[in-house]
Amino acid sequence: MLCPPRLHAIAATRRAHRPSGRSALRLFPHDLAARSPLRVDVPALHRGSSSSLPGRAKKRLDGGVQRALPAQKWSLIMSSIFKASTVVDVVEAVPTLFGFAVSESFIGIITNGPRKAFGFRLRLDMPHVEGAAEAGEMIAHHLNEHAGDGVVLLALSADQDAADALTAEVVARLAPTNLILAARADAANVWLYDRHGMPDYGAPVYDRPDRVSAAVVQAVAGGQQIWSSREALAALFESAPVLYEISQDVEAIEAADAAAGERLALAATAALESASAGIVNDDHARVLAIAAQVIPVRDALWSTITHASAESDAEVWRRVAIKTAGKAAAGPYALAAFGYWLAGDGARSLMAVEQALRADIHHSLAGLVEMVLTQGVDPAKWTGMPA
Repeated sequence: MLCPPRLHAIAATRRAHRPSGRSALRLFPHDLAARSPLRVDVPALHRGSSSSLPGRAKKRLDGGVQRALPAQKWSLIMSSIFKASTVVDVVEAVPTLFGFAVSESFIGIITNGPRKAFGFRLRLDMPHVEGAAEAGEMIAHHLNEHAGDGVVLLALSADQDAADALTAEVVARLAPTNLILAARADAANVWLYDRHGMPDYGAPVYDRPDRVSAAVVQAVAGGQQIWSSREALAALFESAPVLYEISQDVEAIEAADAAAGERLALAATAALESASAGIVNDDHARVLAIAAQVIPVRDALWSTITHASAESDAEVWRRVAIKTAGKAAAGPYALAAFGYWLAGDGARSLMAVEQALRADIHHSLAGLVEMVLTQGVDPAKWTGMPA
């Protein structure tokens, strides 16, 4: 019923009228902080003297994607400016890398260049000791896929045995590279691992400060909102109290002629432009929710999400998704997930994917974004949808 060339022309018009000055690395109210590189000055990264110096999760095959350890929430972030000079500085900066306070997690970070700028990073819930081999294989795979000049590994856990086992498994599987730092930290102390991932549990090399870290203070001052936990951030993706029921609207559009689809595309484009300018009213949200169900229209809108607009577009689609009832919510959630991924925010992207697949486990776009996330694809490689 719809005319794809006409819809792509509408999409191209929207892309052409985007403000050229919008940066993909712009700050976003509840996003990761400044996305210019967090620099680690390795010559000054010293030990110094301290002041007091699950079982295996079942695999799920969905849309051709096999997720390892799907029950463990893991986050991928692809590249603030904060200069770290000690190991504890790096540990204390972790909340600024993911947008929420991190605990009982394993962090892997790729570094690039002489200043060891932080690039791709991932977070995985700390598995039990018996899950270390499988988790280590997955973590090393992603780090090896994003080969840089070096790697930083942080095991943030009070479980010494689990942290030691996972660190050793990851180090053993890393491609030949420069291990910049491997450390374990609990709430009070930081210990280092050697270049083979083996621990030395003498006195801790650092005490963690009983204060808000300088990195967090700097990030918040710069506009970043850091949530108390991953669960607190994930609450942004939960359904709103009042939901749109749009199934009859979608059926009417799909039963109509091509002109109806083009009218929907034009209305959705106008709604998205207004919403991207910070105006998301109920009329706009309802039109966008309907548009996300009609595949040619959805794909035309999907094609307008660019590196420059990804953050704001993702937030618009999130707001639409949380107000959309039932299975229909999958479309807006999937578009939000794509936008967050393209903006480099893997944590939010995965949260949106989880909600999309909860609404419709067979949703193709959600499955595609999940595959991109689980394979650790660099969003910089996205050059746009083919014409």
